[in-house]
Amino acid sequence: MSDGIDCVTNALVTLDAWRERSCDRIDPMRFRIIEALTRRTSQHEGDARRVLDARLSSLIDAYARDVERTKLHDETRCVDATPSPLAALLDDLAKHANTHQQPAELLDYLRAVWSTVSAEKRLRESLAQVPKKRRSAQFEQPRASRRCR
Repeated sequence: MSDGIDCVTNALVTLDAWRERSCDRIDPMRFRIIEALTRRTSQHEGDARRVLDARLSSLIDAYARDVERTKLHDETRCVDATPSPLAALLDDLAKHANTHQQPAELLDYLRAVWSTVSAEKRLRESLAQVPKKRRSAQFEQPRASRRCR
């Protein structure tokens, strides 16, 4: 069990170091996949955990080889400081994802909306079953009140 925790911890430390050196911009999509797999791996145990740990290790090793291959002139940074359009988009999406409601709050909101929509649907269905004469008579004003206007 501690090996699995160590694998995730090592992955997080490695990812943070690469992010500080802008190595996350070498292949932003693959970097995000590794981050997602790291989060997912930390939520599992047993055989599934061992399989995910092995996959995570292989992805990190492959990315580390690419980091070594693509290092430019500056030893402290992996790429220049100007982000690519894809990297800028991914950063923007990550910022927006962190500012939205928590899943529980969002789920409560969606349940309330669904409840309202469902109630309105049931009302329409109930009104559709009432004969047309009764429905129009029910919503008509009495004749005496129409004359007074």
